[in-house]
Amino acid sequence: MTVLCVGSWIGGAGCRGDATQIGDRLFLGTTAGQNSSGTITIVVHPDDVGTSTSVDAKITTTASGGAPVSKLLTGTEEADVVSLSGNGWNLSGGLDGDSVSGEYTGPGGDSGFFSANDATNTDVTRFCGRFAGDDGGTWNLQLSKAAAGAFAGSLASGTLRGSISGNMITLTFTGDIASGKATGSVGGISVTGIWSTSDHSYSGTWSGSEAACGTSTVKNALACCMQTARGLACPIEGC
Repeated sequence: MTVLCVGSWIGGAGCRGDATQIGDRLFLGTTAGQNSSGTITIVVHPDDVGTSTSVDAKITTTASGGAPVSKLLTGTEEADVVSLSGNGWNLSGGLDGDSVSGEYTGPGGDSGFFSANDATNTDVTRFCGRFAGDDGGTWNLQLSKAAAGAFAGSLASGTLRGSISGNMITLTFTGDIASGKATGSVGGISVTGIWSTSDHSYSGTWSGSEAACGTSTVKNALACCMQTARGLACPIEGC
């Protein structure tokens, strides 16, 4: 059996106690909270019969004016419902095809939304940024075969989901008190665009960059880790 070592970020030298099989799925995404902005890495481990799973995750967030802080989470996925907790964090979301998204609460009363795209065999690029206009705050997204992300403003917060064709991005946002659409484009290592609520009463602009996330494109990350780890530390980020 070929094994994948994920020990370098799950919390120690070497591999997990149970060998991680090729059937694992890797998701890379972003978070947007009232007090923080960040990225998330999720690995889903199917069991031997494929009916239930264990899940590991690493969340890295930056509070206003602070340094990035990474924490490890563990949990389960059952019937497409993902639950994760650890180190003061609690995440709950849904697995829908090639993406997972949901809500979280964190230390210090922080709360927000997260979204991640399947990166098992697909490049994923993450962009972190801001939106402004009639509302403003954090606007983070990831691009692969699809576009997805999370946002958190003073009036509304929620998730982003859409598509990318060439360098053009089309998004819908679903928030706790408002929803709408956004469009934009990719220009090298940055993204820019405009947004508007469904009733057109609120609108503005948004932008982001890879550098603001502190990560770069992860190319076929799971295969990379299998090739470079083989029982040693596995650098999932930045393979």
